[in-house]
Amino acid sequence: MKLLFCLVLMFSAAKLQASDYTIKLVPVQSVMGLVTSEDAIKLRVQGYLPNGCYSDPKYRIKRAKVGNDFFVKLFSKVSNLPCIQVIRPYDITINLGVVDEGVYRITVQPNSRWEQVESVVVE
Repeated sequence: MKLLFCLVLMFSAAKLQASDYTIKLVPVQSVMGLVTSEDAIKLRVQGYLPNGCYSDPKYRIKRAKVGNDFFVKLFSKVSNLPCIQVIRPYDITINLGVVDEGVYRITVQPNSRWEQVESVVVE
């Protein structure tokens, strides 16, 4: 009976810990802006996930209210449990949408050590 109780307790503790995670920005190595034939901007972002605790990156896009600036943050859920220590590359294409003619400035990971800025001209 004690063994069963200990197993249930260990499983419950592991299950509670498994849902523990933090959100972190992911490292970015390169950014390339592309303009499609429909005047949409697509952004190709490449980088790496520092270890196996990082889930596949997600992104959030903000567009400046004034001007032609976009701000893109890539982030990942990072498990607080022990995990494999292996670097994993990622390659994401982000559609920023159809835009008017002009010069657009795209800042990826703004105000971080991985900040990258790309300018795209739409004619």
